[in-house]
Amino acid sequence: MKKTSKCYLAFSVLAAALLGLSAVWADAEEQGSDARRASEGASVIVLRTSAQWCTVCTSAKSAFSELKDKLSAEPVLFVTLDRTDKASTRQAVYLANALGIPESLGDGLGKVGTVTIVDAQSKRLISTTPLSPNVDAMARTIKKALASGS
Repeated sequence: MKKTSKCYLAFSVLAAALLGLSAVWADAEEQGSDARRASEGASVIVLRTSAQWCTVCTSAKSAFSELKDKLSAEPVLFVTLDRTDKASTRQAVYLANALGIPESLGDGLGKVGTVTIVDAQSKRLISTTPLSPNVDAMARTIKKALASGS
């Protein structure tokens, strides 16, 4: 292979890699924008922190889904932060950052089996409670947060 061909090949590979990276960066930026847009209009953000290995999380998964249906008319953004492994935890951190949720809420966001309620505008912590299969109890907690005008 001639030196010119090797240079052309190396340049082509580099250009393709850079184009690929820019597509990944653009996709990450778009996902962050989507997350920020999703929180617009919401009064509170309800974050379920879970992991596949957590028995409480597994048993309350359908209850959380039912809770979303029950409060579908309320200005609430429901988000699940998956902490099953390093990769899913990293994605959970990215999602929380995209929503503007500060890391100072770390205890609630890092501990699996919890529901953290955050004011959507100020990003201030309203409450952190254990995840529960009791839909009515979780709904009351969220409605109380909504009623408080937080």
